[in-house]
Amino acid sequence: MKHEYGNGIELSHTDYRSYRHFELQNGMKVMIISTCNDIDDNHFISDTLSAAALCINVGSFSDPHEAQGLSHLLEHMLFHSDIIKHEIKTFHNYLQEYNGYWDSKTSNEHTLFYFSITEKYFNEALHLFALHFINPTLKLDGMRKSIEKIDMEFQKVKTRDYAKLRGFISSLAVKGSPYRLFSRGNKQSLITEPEKNNIDVYGLLKKHWTTLYSAHRMTLVVQSKDSLNKMERIVRENFSNIPANRSVKIDLTRYRNSFDSPEFLKLYHVDSTRNKEQLRMVWAVPSVCTLYESNPVAVLAYFLSDKHPYGLENYLKNNHLATEVKCEFSAMSDFDNSTICALITICIDLNGTRPDLFKITKIVYEYLRFLSNKANDACINKNSEEYIHNTTTNNNNNSSSNNTTNIKSTFDSCVRDFQLTQKETFQCRTIFGPQETVIWIATMLHHTLPQDVHSAYLTIKTLDFQVYSELLDTLSKQQACLIHSFKLNPTIHRNIHVEKWYNLQYTQEEVSTKQIGCLNNLHGTIPFSLPLKVNGNVHEYLTLSSENDIQTPINLTTEFKGTVFEDYGSLWYQQLNNHLKNEAYIYVQISTGMELNYPLKACLSRLLQLSIKLRSSNCELLTMESRMKSSVNTNVNGPEFMIKGPCEKISNYYKEFLKSVTDDITKEHFIQCKTLLIEELNNQLSDPNLVANNINSCLWYPNEYIASSLLNLLEYITIADLMAFQTKYFYQMEIIMYIVGDVTCNLAKDLFTYTIGFFKCHPKPKEIQHIEYISIQPGIYYHSVPNISNNEKFHQLIQFDRIEQASSVDEFYCQIITELLKSHAKQYFQHYELVNGPISLDFYKFALNSSNLTIGTRLSLNSQLNKHDGDYLINCIQVFWNEIAPRVIACVDNNNLEQICNTIISSELVKNNNLELISQFYWDKIKTNLLDGGISRKNMLKREMNREKLLEYFHKTYLNPTKKTTIFIDFKNIESNEFMKSLNITKINGANFNPNLNSYLKDEDLMNTSYEFSRQTSNDLRTIQRIKTIKHIESFRTEINN
Repeated sequence: MKHEYGNGIELSHTDYRSYRHFELQNGMKVMIISTCNDIDDNHFISDTLSAAALCINVGSFSDPHEAQGLSHLLEHMLFHSDIIKHEIKTFHNYLQEYNGYWDSKTSNEHTLFYFSITEKYFNEALHLFALHFINPTLKLDGMRKSIEKIDMEFQKVKTRDYAKLRGFISSLAVKGSPYRLFSRGNKQSLITEPEKNNIDVYGLLKKHWTTLYSAHRMTLVVQSKDSLNKMERIVRENFSNIPANRSVKIDLTRYRNSFDSPEFLKLYHVDSTRNKEQLRMVWAVPSVCTLYESNPVAVLAYFLSDKHPYGLENYLKNNHLATEVKCEFSAMSDFDNSTICALITICIDLNGTRPDLFKITKIVYEYLRFLSNKANDACINKNSEEYIHNTTTNNNNNSSSNNTTNIKSTFDSCVRDFQLTQKETFQCRTIFGPQETVIWIATMLHHTLPQDVHSAYLTIKTLDFQVYSELLDTLSKQQACLIHSFKLNPTIHRNIHVEKWYNLQYTQEEVSTKQIGCLNNLHGTIPFSLPLKVNGNVHEYLTLSSENDIQTPINLTTEFKGTVFEDYGSLWYQQLNNHLKNEAYIYVQISTGMELNYPLKACLSRLLQLSIKLRSSNCELLTMESRMKSSVNTNVNGPEFMIKGPCEKISNYYKEFLKSVTDDITKEHFIQCKTLLIEELNNQLSDPNLVANNINSCLWYPNEYIASSLLNLLEYITIADLMAFQTKYFYQMEIIMYIVGDVTCNLAKDLFTYTIGFFKCHPKPKEIQHIEYISIQPGIYYHSVPNISNNEKFHQLIQFDRIEQASSVDEFYCQIITELLKSHAKQYFQHYELVNGPISLDFYKFALNSSNLTIGTRLSLNSQLNKHDGDYLINCIQVFWNEIAPRVIACVDNNNLEQICNTIISSELVKNNNLELISQFYWDKIKTNLLDGGISRKNMLKREMNREKLLEYFHKTYLNPTKKTTIFIDFKNIESNEFMKSLNITKINGANFNPNLNSYLKDEDLMNTSYEFSRQTSNDLRTIQRIKTIKHIESFRTEINN
């Protein structure tokens, strides 16, 4: 039986290929894809490559215990000798001769083989490819070479954290479980141990192929420009003779309790090579492989990643416990998503202050119980008809009125919105290239029905609230395995264990369900909530009602006019007495009157701030009162203090806090500070992203310096230097203070004057109070940095676009452009330019005050050195901004544009039932003198916003060489001191760039764009701009200042 899919297979709007699915007599399932120009000239797909992938439903879970890694070995051996009887040409030689590409990989339950080659040579290559599955030559003399190659692969991968973690989690499975098998294999598992036990590995290898490599376990996907009929004939001729052995059945369901073990239910502290400290909570739940239509783990990930103020991530952030929460689960990974079980991981990036891990787990469990209760309500109520009626009515109202209508969210409404978003994203999805397509579908055919091979796991086809409720109920009641990743110190941590294969070092602790918060009878105390639905299509945030509207903070500085306290800074006060359980917050930022215009002074400033942070933790009163909290943040402007506590005690606590941060500096304390700063700077220098941010900041703020310069100076600083510097640092100061809560105006003024008297300081000189930022002439700049990545085969290029002297209008437009282009940047660079590393596009802002505002975008690319050099990537980036970005903006739907605007505005809305959020929101504005009613201004801009205005702004700003400054920071292997002198940015070489560029967005999409805009784009593309090389950051800054 065969099936052709026109509308039957669910495709994105950009996919015009022809599909056919059929099954060979030997049981092999086949899907063929034709890009033949037989539909419509406008839909012609210009792929020059053809590709094929064959996936076998056999992997390392089927390895014998006495030869672990056997499936991986067979993957290598199947094509090792490359000698087929009666064939003059060999597969590998043929691909090499005609510039083809070949690879294979083994996972827990699948083994995949794939190749791509120019269309002209594809059919012959496909014939040679098929022969290896019909009668492979598994030669004994080639086995040792294959094992050596496998061992080399393992030596490389064993240093990577993700591989070590997977190996470690697998080691926690019960004995006899396939998860316990060493899937990758090495010399020890395939030579040393088998020889010791007299095991015939070669005999097991042949048996493995004979019994398990059966055609009925195989899927084949082929894409070429031939017609479907011709492709089917070629496939049947070449693959029908692959043998089928249906006598051996693979059934892994008997291992469904693989992690039902006491070893799994512990807290593990594991060594990490990364600078990031993380906590993972891992649950082993029944397999979800068959639930792809309802996609329950995607629903879980949606709620975990939601960043509304009363979600899990925001709560952890606001309590200084974590910086990010994400669900680590890949539906395409048969480690996470196997037929044995599903391993669902919640990964929490900690904030680096070694927080209470059990406090975090209790919060996570409480959030899961909250979601479970909401999902259970959805099962009970079944109000889908009412929901649909409300949504339809609201959307109708939306078309005729600009008034905002709020609909209280339910679990049901949130999931339905997520379903709709997924569907819209899928329909606009850019199609993969030939090789990525055949790999994806060959794997998916083992998981889904043929018509769902593209959309499964990317969309929710069927809403099943019973499934969602059961998953959340299981997670909220089942004890998780806790894995805390950070750098273990052998001199501090005792009883260190070592995992057998990856040599991962770890310590372990017994934990109880009570310790981690996994108890069914706990009642929620955290005010979690679901997002609020606005106008039927946008999520806002559900907040509690209040008796009074929140008033903005009052500037009390003018009340000191004519007094001795007049020039010491500013005092802001905000009385709130309805929200906060009798709490108050005090925020203070101190900036010195000393000029920090030398690297040595900047280094001492950073060391002093770190010392203040450590000394603040010694305040005894802070540890005696559980409701009392404090934090110290360090930055280039000076230290920031935050004190939180009961209103009646806040004054005394604040005074005790100041005493603690100015305690005498002991020798031991100095050594500790210096050691921590060295570690902090080394960590900064080992992360390309932090290095790039540091360089960009140095090119804007005069008191910022390169981390390596500070590190070199730190060696020569003594305790006497620090003590002398502290005296000078506090001699002249500017103090910005903000007090909020149920406290009086007089108390606020008393604390401000007390602070001045405590430090016995003088006002900061007026000529130093306003620091001017470094203004760089618009243009393109290039700075090369040695590759500091652990993987020397990759290099990273980061582009900063900068708009100086920006207004709030610039900020709003730039935020919209960034949000709009994020997904397109990933699609373009990954699928059209084959940049295979992480890609990110983000908005950033520098603000000293309202008159010194600089905004911009940060674009980061990672690529293999043997694929792309820095010159090529820079050209790719310029093509993206000059050609792709205008097209995306020109064809954006106005409803989508409104949704982006609403999302940006909602992120700045004051949430009136959480004092911490209120105070942090206003403090961020006060520090930079940006308390200017920006929300109302942005609402007005939103009402006037349309794609024509956005496109006009993009042309006048982003494509205007006299307006924008671009800085490229290139991390690459540097073998000499020669740097790029100049580059012709707009030179687009057809031989270098992917021919699919023009099909990324069709030129017809620009039909609504005015002729003037299109002409301007063409003029910009013809403009030749030279790159100015920055050899040394410090000397470049000096040159600009002079």
